[in-house]
Amino acid sequence: MARVVEPRRFVVHVDAQAHARKTVGLDADGRRCYVHHLHTEVDERFDIDEFPVEVPLRRERRVAWRLQGDDCWLLQVERLDRLESCRPQHERLAPVLLREAELGL
Repeated sequence: MARVVEPRRFVVHVDAQAHARKTVGLDADGRRCYVHHLHTEVDERFDIDEFPVEVPLRRERRVAWRLQGDDCWLLQVERLDRLESCRPQHERLAPVLLREAELGL
């Protein structure tokens, strides 16, 4: 059974304008071994007093762990859609194995 590479330190990147946050875990050699990416899609609207407000519409969370021994990563994706509604939709995709170049993170 493959095991994940343990991060020794973390680097956090926040992009407030894009409503995104990425945490990267680095192993003892300084290589990426963990990535947690959270992104929220928002729509700019106006409230009842005509003041601009940002309404969250969709949130996606991607978490990936590098596996020991080769260039494989385990990726888990979770989505929350229709956040502005009374019945948001939650979707958790099955974990997948990918090469680092295929991660998109």
